[in-house]
Amino acid sequence: MPKNKASSNRDAVSVDLLFQLTYLSTIAAAGIPRSRIFQMASGLPNTIAPHFEKIHVLAEKMHYDYTEACRMVGQAIQDTRIKSLLLRISSSLIAGEAESDFLEREAKAQAETYSNEYEGKVEVLRKYTDAYTAITISAALVLVVAVVSMLIYNTSSAFIMGLVVVSVGVTGVGVWILYKVAPKESKVLDSKEGPPKARLLAKLFPICVSTSFVLPALLSVRGLPIGVLLLVAAFPLIPLGLVANSYDRDIDSKDKEISTFLRALGSVATAIGSTLTEAMERLDLRSFAALGPHIKQLHDRLVTRIDPALCWRRMVTDSGSGLIDRSVAIFQDAINQGGDAGEVGARSSLMAQKVSTLRERRRIVSVAFGWLTLVMHATITALLVFIVSIVDVFSGMLSGVDMGGVKGMLPFFSFSSADVQMLRFILIPTLILFSLANAFAPLVTDGGHKYRFFFFVGITLAIAGANLLGVPAAVKMLFNFSSIN
Repeated sequence: MPKNKASSNRDAVSVDLLFQLTYLSTIAAAGIPRSRIFQMASGLPNTIAPHFEKIHVLAEKMHYDYTEACRMVGQAIQDTRIKSLLLRISSSLIAGEAESDFLEREAKAQAETYSNEYEGKVEVLRKYTDAYTAITISAALVLVVAVVSMLIYNTSSAFIMGLVVVSVGVTGVGVWILYKVAPKESKVLDSKEGPPKARLLAKLFPICVSTSFVLPALLSVRGLPIGVLLLVAAFPLIPLGLVANSYDRDIDSKDKEISTFLRALGSVATAIGSTLTEAMERLDLRSFAALGPHIKQLHDRLVTRIDPALCWRRMVTDSGSGLIDRSVAIFQDAINQGGDAGEVGARSSLMAQKVSTLRERRRIVSVAFGWLTLVMHATITALLVFIVSIVDVFSGMLSGVDMGGVKGMLPFFSFSSADVQMLRFILIPTLILFSLANAFAPLVTDGGHKYRFFFFVGITLAIAGANLLGVPAAVKMLFNFSSIN
């Protein structure tokens, strides 16, 4: 596992605690000395490891007892969860409890705590997705009222612009709230190398994004309609988003199987009393639909007597999963320290099993919300374009009619072409901002690869562009049909 710099994000503390305790529990099962446990725990790439490094330095360099070192470091930490853990470790060491038993119990307790926190956030997220839907619809209705008010009253342009800013701002706040309440986790492995789809994404990103910006800018010189330009901007982004979606689904499928694989591998190795390479031959890879090819490649490399650390590292890189990275690191380090394969497999699979189960519960909320957001976006943008098109057509019909004194008596008939131009000017950026907000909302709700944003924004921009082309034409046909009748 690469020794990356630990994150200082407080949102990562819960999952880092689960990782740290699962790791400690698994390597402690190998029966290694206490000093070795703290030394190995201090090298992990998370927010908890630096505190274990301080404890190890105090004990080994300053000759403090580990009990006193845990207490000193724990009392100096502000985060109550980390402080409580270190003080519990100190109390356990004083009581003379075996590290393996204590850490196994702590790992299971943290798994339950993490599960409760995650499920609580998912329930809050469920309520806020409903709130976001209501907020976005309300913002659109405010804009509709603003347009109608221009017809029946001499409303100032500043007032209309203010309502537009408020509506778009409220929608933006809704997206920010979804981002804050959604569970945070790193699903994709942060590595320059990776599976083919990861490398394809790296190549597609500059091409698709630059095309999405440059091509509409070049075509706008030829005077093409805004709707066509939005469609042109959207189409290069959708392939990029589709690859990101496929990559994200692959990672989810592999993450579901890694806990079963480690548990089965350890059990078979213990049962037959052989090495992991020989135990791997006994596994039925047909039960690992997503992870099977990676397991077969791992076995083939191990058979050729390549360094096992390199073989496992290559498997992790080819998977592209951050969860597999952590799970394999726990399993491999404990095996290298002489741990029983069956016990190590059972303990190292705890984190992967818990995380993959929680992701499935989150998807129940996020998938439904994602489709609802796209349908809502189509409805809202069509409604806004429809209202502005009605005003445009009706204003054109009145422009050639001599209303005489009636025009001065009724503000409605004083509606000018300048007002129509202002509405057109406001409509385009409003549609674009709504497209960005309604693309970001499903992404933060579901999580996953960041490039999935381009899938959603490609669809929302395409919907806005199609409405800009189709709705005005439908309105004109409606008025022509009415005039014929």
